Amino acid sequence: MMRSLFLVLLLSLLPRLQAQERYQTFENRPYYPEAARQADAYLAEQCVLDLYVPLGVEGFSTVVWFHGGGLTGGDKYIPEGLRGQGVAVAAVKYRLSPQVKSPVWIEDAAAAVAWVLDSIAAWGGDPERVFVSGHSAGGYLASMVGLDRRWLAASGHSADALAGLIPFSGHAITHFTIRAERDIPARRPWWMNLPPCITCGPMRRPCC
Repeated sequence: MMRSLFLVLLLSLLPRLQAQERYQTFENRPYYPEAARQADAYLAEQCVLDLYVPLGVEGFSTVVWFHGGGLTGGDKYIPEGLRGQGVAVAAVKYRLSPQVKSPVWIEDAAAAVAWVLDSIAAWGGDPERVFVSGHSAGGYLASMVGLDRRWLAASGHSADALAGLIPFSGHAITHFTIRAERDIPARRPWWMNLPPCITCGPMRRPCC
């Protein structure tokens, strides 16, 4: 059910290309500069992505996909519903709690999206057709990167450069892992600057 609904939402926004017979996955591509990787072993281990691309095609759309896991677990994967659809998928791995604290995972998510915006043309993709998506904690990260402009701005990009956002079952309030690390009770109102519903600015792209 989740896969079917997600696919309907996603493909309603994506410019459809005829499904291609041949795809290739480029695994464990780092999305931080080498200097940052050399300085932080955990960053070097976690901050990589798998890029699944159609071969022999120009101008395809790309979905940046963030996995779920409560910001404490999970791993990158290519959703089955996005395979063979004529689009590229960047499946992102990011740093997790308790090894790091907020907002490190949001910084990682923004760095990964910035890398795709800067790099996808080299594989034939259209940088103006980059969508950001994810499930659960990944949906939260997609919303934060796309709605709170400061995160992509730190990488020299505007959220307006994104073609659209498709967060699936993501928190619209401050994520429960962030609340737990700051000893904030689940039922206590607490906004600060980390819930998507508060930090969002004007949208120039669709958001499902």
